[in-house]
Amino acid sequence: MPQTQTQPRPHAQAQSLPLRLHHHAWITDDQEANRRFYEDVIGLPLVATWTEREAMAGVERAYSHTLYGLADGSALAFFQFADPGDQEEFRTSINSTPLRHIAPGRRQRARLLPVRRPR
Repeated sequence: MPQTQTQPRPHAQAQSLPLRLHHHAWITDDQEANRRFYEDVIGLPLVATWTEREAMAGVERAYSHTLYGLADGSALAFFQFADPGDQEEFRTSINSTPLRHIAPGRRQRARLLPVRRPR
């Protein structure tokens, strides 16, 4: 596939771009399992959680919303609907691929632990 190069954008336009991402949201089927992973395993703090009712697609729906904080003030957000039918309706069927991922960065390189191989 041939590579293409785009022209640099004017500096003035760059000044109007957002400073950071506020949050990126996904649907989860299990808020508690999700919390254990993001908070207990990865170490992201649970910074907000609430439930609410909102009209979506002309129907009132109840859901829980959780946000896990990142150092720049942005967050990873997760929704879980109270009604299994709503949960199924809003679930995405995006194909799994290593190209679709999140990759949080750190200012310092993490210390790697040695791999223990079975004897």
